[in-house]
Amino acid sequence: MSISPEYGFAVQEVDTPRDRLELAAEFEGVFPAELFRYWTEPELLTRWWSKEAEVAAEKGGGYHLSWPNMEWHLRGTYHTFSPGKLLVFTWRWDHEPHTPTRVVTLDFQPLEDGSGTRLHLTHGYYREHVPGEMEERQGHLEGWHYFLGELREVTQDAIKG
Repeated sequence: MSISPEYGFAVQEVDTPRDRLELAAEFEGVFPAELFRYWTEPELLTRWWSKEAEVAAEKGGGYHLSWPNMEWHLRGTYHTFSPGKLLVFTWRWDHEPHTPTRVVTLDFQPLEDGSGTRLHLTHGYYREHVPGEMEERQGHLEGWHYFLGELREVTQDAIKG
């Protein structure tokens, strides 16, 4: 388990083959349906992830996240859209046309004691013998550590009111 130092927040890296990365994190006081909303509602997404967000919140719908001052645009399509349970979407940066489309899977599970959510995130697939793919995997790993910490901070602030 590794700790995001900015938040003292535990993000567990799950031991997996190098063709994907898997992380798990617990969000105390935030129930699966609410945490799901932070991934699919523009006004919540922009509190912790992108500066701007457009979302068609349904299976087959798409999203467009952007960081205008950096001219970055992340786009994808929702393959699975099961509120409070499972979200699967494609991942493609406009400014990186040479990289393949990836898939992100988010599994929202209630904590055993009912006090919050355990989020399981999978991002892939990466090809170990293709130049640059392991560096991209590492960048995604570092990015998820950071942004899951941001998500935790925002959700905890919302709980405190």
